[in-house]
Amino acid sequence: MISGFLLFFTSVSFSQINLAVGNESSDAPAIPKVENLSVKWWQYFESANDIEEINHKFEEFLEGLKTSVAQNNINESEATLENIKTLFNQYVKQRYSDITPPTDESFTTQEKYTIKELLEYNNHILKIKKRIHQTEEEKQSINENLLSANQQIDQQKIKYYDLSNTNEDKIQAGLEWIILRIKLALENLRYSHIEEKNKYDINQLDFLNTNVSSMISKLEITENAKTDIDVQKLTDKLKNLEQKIDLFSIKLTESFDDSDESHIKKDIIKLDLALSLIESSKTQMLLQRNQHIELLTTMYNTSKVDLLEVRKYLTDSDIKAKENEKAIAEWQKLALNMLLLSISEQGNKTPKKILQLDKSKREKAQQVIKDLESLKSNNEENLFILGLVNNKLKEVDTGFTKTWSLIKDFITSSKDNIVSFIYKPIFTINEYPVTLLPLIKLLLIIFVAYIVSKIVTFFIHRIEKRLKIDRMNDRSSIYLMHRLINYLIILVSVITGFSVLGINLGNITLIAGALSVGIGFGLQNLVSNFVSGLTIMFERTLSVGDYIEIEGQTTGVVKEIRARSTRINTNDNIDIIIPNSDLVTNKIINWTLKESIRRIKIPFGVAYGTDKELVKKAALEAADNVQYTLHNIHGKEPDVWLMEFGDNSVNYLLLVWVAHYGLRRPNRIKNYYNWELDTAFKKYGIEIPFPQRDVHLNIVRKPKEPNTDFKKTENEE
Repeated sequence: MISGFLLFFTSVSFSQINLAVGNESSDAPAIPKVENLSVKWWQYFESANDIEEINHKFEEFLEGLKTSVAQNNINESEATLENIKTLFNQYVKQRYSDITPPTDESFTTQEKYTIKELLEYNNHILKIKKRIHQTEEEKQSINENLLSANQQIDQQKIKYYDLSNTNEDKIQAGLEWIILRIKLALENLRYSHIEEKNKYDINQLDFLNTNVSSMISKLEITENAKTDIDVQKLTDKLKNLEQKIDLFSIKLTESFDDSDESHIKKDIIKLDLALSLIESSKTQMLLQRNQHIELLTTMYNTSKVDLLEVRKYLTDSDIKAKENEKAIAEWQKLALNMLLLSISEQGNKTPKKILQLDKSKREKAQQVIKDLESLKSNNEENLFILGLVNNKLKEVDTGFTKTWSLIKDFITSSKDNIVSFIYKPIFTINEYPVTLLPLIKLLLIIFVAYIVSKIVTFFIHRIEKRLKIDRMNDRSSIYLMHRLINYLIILVSVITGFSVLGINLGNITLIAGALSVGIGFGLQNLVSNFVSGLTIMFERTLSVGDYIEIEGQTTGVVKEIRARSTRINTNDNIDIIIPNSDLVTNKIINWTLKESIRRIKIPFGVAYGTDKELVKKAALEAADNVQYTLHNIHGKEPDVWLMEFGDNSVNYLLLVWVAHYGLRRPNRIKNYYNWELDTAFKKYGIEIPFPQRDVHLNIVRKPKEPNTDFKKTENEE
């Protein structure tokens, strides 16, 4: 493998060396020899000054080729040499031939012009434009051929230099190289000639375009100006064509079998329909041209013209012209497709009847293409006359009508630009193109949903204030209704938004079903909190405004119950966000769930020996002095219990019933009662004991330890 690679590399290297050597040849080209062609051998012919010199050089070159071919017995040498001679003669003929510009009609300058003369002038301009367009396409085709020819020559050079000098294959490769190089020279000459003609056409077009405005200014139309159009005859023709169009349309609706014959017959009917439609369009264009000329005649000879009506007429006519251009493109596409789908004759394999039908189809398709050229010309003539009407309108349109027309045109163009912008596809969803319009609708839906939600909130709060709802159950019902309405608004807006974007909700359901397991694991906490939130709102064991205590640690008022979490405001005015699942699974104390009153207990102790009746009197008097204490409710009067005899005091318990608004600050309530208890005890001289302890110290001396370092005296000890 390595040796083969080295051999290939060596051969390529030698080829490159040969190419380099060829490039370093002397400036004075010698007669090329097929056994040893230089890279620049063609310069030998390019350096010729006239036709006699180049013919003489070629005769010498051809004699050398004949000698080399005869010595090496090249197969089909005579045909190859004859081909080279023919190609070279064509090259010489084109190289020394005069480039004649296209012969065009000449137009003399006049003081006045008629519509017919202007139309002929415009047709001449269109003819040159068409020729320039065809030339550009031909130049592009030649450039592609030149690129391909250069690539073939480069490959042939490598093949030629890889062969040995005495090899017959090298002579054959050299002859092929010569043929390719002459063809390349012919293509270059062809390109040059086309380029020269194209320059002439462009200059001629520029000259004609500069004269158009001058000729239009010299247009003269008399009141008796008439066209060669027979309106009645064209109207009758149009009715007959409409009947033919209906007939072909009905035929297309008939059922066809799946045979080749039926397919071809159906294609022929389509082409017949297209030909009838093209003929109908021609007739309509002729009638429209007559209307254009009549309007133009009126504008040139009378001053009483409704300018707004003229502008409307121009707008409608321009729309019709654009529709005609679109229809022409569709018919041309149909005809080209029919030509591409034609059946090629394959001996006896294809039945004769099918071949005849296919031939008829090709002929009709070619007729469609031919008629379309005439239709294009008619459409261009109508547009030119409309341009004349527009120019005349600008001359007579002054003052307010002109200003209003400019404003109207600006608004119309702005509207068209905006419409085209919002209908431009941005991205696709499930092969459905999404434009800017659905996105605008989606934003509008979100905005409307937001406004509706705010309006609902406003009315709910207004109803709550008007009805003076203070009870917790009523407030929680209002809050539940508010939340459900908000969730409904969100659901409706989401469904509507998906529909606007073109997203199929059925597909979303299938995807959600397929991914339900993954969603269940991945969004488990989110789903759990959402379901818990719905459970809390519907079960109503916990409502907005309730005072709750969570596991003896957190106490506060419920402010909001949302889809995922609940907000609690503590007595320290701190907001705590608690997941809804924690409120469902954990133990919660709701101080304001059902009953509106609660009992609280305030423990206290007095010294031994204090009169218990006096203690009860003082405690009840203290309870009466607190504003939160409830009175006159049977069975819920304040009371004092003797609980136990403690180590240092007799322990009592003051029991009082308070309203629910008093429980929202439990520490503050206890403070009020303790404050009044202390005041009452001081009033009646009741002593509040404090713990006392007798401490006995038992000091034990440790035995003396012997001192081995030094001896202390008794005084020191």
